[in-house]
Parts: sequence; C-alpha cells; structure tokens
Amino acid sequence: MELDKEVVQDILSHLFETVDDLESLKVNSPDELKRNNERHRAIKNALYESIMDVISISQHLIAALELEKPRSYSDIFRILRENEVFPPALLEKFEKAGGFRVLLAHEYRRLKPEKIFELSLRSSDFREFINFVANFLKKA
Repeated sequence: MELDKEVVQDILSHLFETVDDLESLKVNSPDELKRNNERHRAIKNALYESIMDVISISQHLIAALELEKPRSYSDIFRILRENEVFPPALLEKFEKAGGFRVLLAHEYRRLKPEKIFELSLRSSDFREFINFVANFLKKA
C-alpha cells in the first residue's frame, strides 16, 4: 500500500495544533488542575487527541510499509521498533500511549490530576514525533 502523504500530513497538522493547545493550557501543579476543572478537562482532551494522532499516523506508516498488522495499540509501537521505523528512544516515549489512550477514553474519571499533570509536561515528546514524521514524509 502506498503512503498517503496528504492524509498523514493532515493528521500531523492536527497533532501540531493539539500540542500547541497542550502547551497553552500548561499549569504549574496538579493542585492547579484540581482547582480548575475546565482546564483539567481541556488538557485531558488535548492529550487524548495527541495520542490518537500519534497512533493514527503510526498505523498509516505500518500499512504503507506493509508490516505486520497490529492486534492492539501496544503492538503498533512494538512493530515500529522491531522494523526500525522510528528511533528506539522516541518509541520508548510512546509505548505506553496505547494504554493511556484506553484510560483517557474509558477510565477518564479515575485518572488522577497528578498523572494528567505529569503527561501534560511531555509536549516535547510530541514535538519530537512531529519532526521525525515530517522528515520521514520528505524522504518517502
């Protein structure tokens, strides 16, 4: 299957926007999240959308490269690692993303503000992903 660069670029643009949102919503502590429910929800949503974009782009790359079909979200990152599509250090940052996506989508009421705060500080990981994929698209 040929890589649809336009689709991947569209998702990448959305990811860029959600990471911008995440950075503009930045808080200084988990307590600040507890006090500001609107910001707490906005950050959770930006994290969810960012993770979904990373997963979606990764699935497109796997399909275009005709790699093994993932059976789960965690499989996506294993397949990319085993086939050396991404640098290992970058993949390590996202290998737990599938599990966190499930929590955000289905267990969002149980997520502690401390965990949301911790993850909200990782926008640089998403920026690194964006840069890697942008360079990948230029070479593809």
